[in-house]
Amino acid sequence: MNNILFGPFIGEFGWELCYWQGWVRKFSKSLSNSKIYISSFEKSYPLYQDFVDKFIPISKKFVDKKYSKNGYFPNFKILSEKEKKNFKDLYEQEIERLKEIVKKENDNEIIHLPFYPQRNRNKFSHLNFLIKKILKINNENVINKENPYKGIIIENYLDFLINNYEKAWDVQVPPKNLQIINHLRPTNKVNDLYQKIRQKVNSKHFVTLFPRKRKIFRPERNYSEKKWEIFIKRLVDELKLGVFICGTPEDAGLKDFKYYNVYNTLFEQENRLLDLQIALLSNSKYSIHSQSGSAYLPMYTGNYTFFFWLGKL
Repeated sequence: MNNILFGPFIGEFGWELCYWQGWVRKFSKSLSNSKIYISSFEKSYPLYQDFVDKFIPISKKFVDKKYSKNGYFPNFKILSEKEKKNFKDLYEQEIERLKEIVKKENDNEIIHLPFYPQRNRNKFSHLNFLIKKILKINNENVINKENPYKGIIIENYLDFLINNYEKAWDVQVPPKNLQIINHLRPTNKVNDLYQKIRQKVNSKHFVTLFPRKRKIFRPERNYSEKKWEIFIKRLVDELKLGVFICGTPEDAGLKDFKYYNVYNTLFEQENRLLDLQIALLSNSKYSIHSQSGSAYLPMYTGNYTFFFWLGKL
C-alpha cells in the first residue's frame, strides 16, 4: 500500500475550493490500494472529510507567515530574494514535518504530490501522465526521471514557480474534466454548534451574507459597510428573514454590527468556522455576497447565490 501525501495547500481558499480539492478528489479515486493524506489549513477539513484517510493541518509556524492571501500560490513577484529563500526553506521544512507524521503511521513508501498541479496549456496535461504512471511507480525519484515536463511537480516545481511567476499563473489550474466536484456537507462535529446558534435567530427562514472587506487585494470589490447595514435591516424588517454574517475575521466586514435576528459567525472557533458556515448554507435557501471567491462556497452546497458586481462606489 502506498502513502499518498497531497499538499500542503497554502493558497487562497477560493482557489482551493474551485480547483485543488476537486483535483485531489479525482486523483485519489484513481489510486487503488493507497492511503490518502491531505494537508491544508485546519479549517478546510470539511472539503475532504468524505474520502481522506487522514487530514493534517498546516503548522501554525507556517500559517502565521501569511505567505498566500490571494491566488493559487504566494505572489513570489513581490518577495525579495531573501524572502523567497526563507519561504522555500520553511516550505521544505513543512514537507518534512508532514512526511514524519505519515511515517509514524506506517513505513510504506510516501509519494508526495504538492499543491501545484501544473500544466502546460499547449501540451497534454501532466495530470494524465501522473494518473497513468503513478499506478505503476511508487518512487518519487523514478516518477521525476520519467516526467517529460520542465519544473513539474515532484522536484524543482517550487523553483519553477518562484522564478517564473508570470508563466506559473498560466499553468496552475487543473481543468474541470480532471476534477470531481461534490456537494459540500457539514461534518457531524458541528451539529450541536449549529443548533445552538440557529436558536439565536428567531426567524423561520434565514439568509447567509458574506460582506467582503479586503484592504489590500482588490478593495474596489468591497461593498460599503453602511450599504450592507441598510440592506440587512430591510431583509429583517421587511422580509422577516434571519441573517447570518459569514466569511473570515480577516476578510469580512460588519464585525461590530448588531441587530435583532442577525448573528455574526466570524468569532466562532476558527477550526470550526468553515464547517459551521457550510451547515448554515446547507440549511438556507439564499446567500448574498460582494464580488468575491466566497460566492462559490454556497454554490457547492446547492444554495441560490447572489452577488454584487461592483464598479466604483
